[in-house]
Amino acid sequence: MIPNSIKDWFDWFGLAVANHNDTATNVTFDAYKGGVLVATSSQAIQPNTKVVDVSSGIWEGVDYRDVDMVIISSDQAIASPLSITGNSEQDRHVFFLGQGFGE
Repeated sequence: MIPNSIKDWFDWFGLAVANHNDTATNVTFDAYKGGVLVATSSQAIQPNTKVVDVSSGIWEGVDYRDVDMVIISSDQAIASPLSITGNSEQDRHVFFLGQGFGE
């Protein structure tokens, strides 16, 4: 579970998810706003690689302000995901380490 810090001084929100396993991991990204599911995206992350993208790259047509919480699930154990929120000038960034919920 990862929050998105929606503030006037931020312009974008992204996620980083790593797969340190020896096999591909199927990952689902559920985007919520105000407790309502607004978008879902799934993809396979190849062994020993990562996915890093902004919200519109993960969910087509979903902008930074359209998401306030993301729940990430996978079919194998993965490292805690990371969210990165920033601005276009690249001088403000906030990082949140995802909270895991066990197996």
